[in-house]
Amino acid sequence: MKRILPIFFLILGLFSCNKEDDLGESGLLPSNVEQNELDKYIYENFTKDYNIKIQYKWSPNEVEMGKELLPIQLDRVKPFCELLKTLWLEPYLIHGGKEFVQTVFPKQIVLVGSLNVDASGSGDTKGVTEGGKKVTLFALNVYDFKDKEQMRNLFLTIHHEFGHVMHQTKNYNESFKTITPDRVANWYLYKEEDAHKKGFVSAYSMESPDEDFCETLGHRITNSDETWKSKIQYLDDKGELIKIEQITKKVNNISDYMREKWSIELEKIRTEFQTRHQKL
Repeated sequence: MKRILPIFFLILGLFSCNKEDDLGESGLLPSNVEQNELDKYIYENFTKDYNIKIQYKWSPNEVEMGKELLPIQLDRVKPFCELLKTLWLEPYLIHGGKEFVQTVFPKQIVLVGSLNVDASGSGDTKGVTEGGKKVTLFALNVYDFKDKEQMRNLFLTIHHEFGHVMHQTKNYNESFKTITPDRVANWYLYKEEDAHKKGFVSAYSMESPDEDFCETLGHRITNSDETWKSKIQYLDDKGELIKIEQITKKVNNISDYMREKWSIELEKIRTEFQTRHQKL
């Protein structure tokens, strides 16, 4: 599944195993092809201990056919990987454990430099998750890695896509779907604030329960306190404060899921991300 946002916002923002088992080092050993310094960095930081392959070298077989896409610029790969480790891998490593990262994290992450414009006209596809094992990330040549707000946007996508990885491995609670059962195919015609009033953290989350789950997870982890507050309450025409209970219910539901299915506290992941993001 994929995370889509209107291009306008990008421009502005721009397997299971027993617990006793010791998984050891990755079986994804370097090939006989000579490894450059970047390959060695990726192997030591992602592949060796966590079984994660970072695919930065261009291969048309790894992306959707018929799309005009470009590879990530070589000098952007390591800076992005450092951010990936700091703002995504390590929070789960600290609060989920090494075994969780080894077994649940996607086995392959494909890095694409260009935008992937959606044919529906709804905007651009920022990320795609396939079978809980492969994640493709787009527009990595567009972001300013030193811009904190753009990094919130980028890592919203990454945490969203990881939500797909988790629910494709162990599905979320059925009760989540009943909190806001109404869905719309033309979600991109809705304003964000109108989506909030209907109980959704974003317009895109109105598309399906899966996207709603992942958007709620991603926004909860990456949104600042101020931004999050603006999504769960608003002033009506009379100036009275209205709290949007559905969004809070969804977060509680996801927290229960994370705790019951993965033994992870969602709020600890959020705190870890927020603390690290502030230090960028």
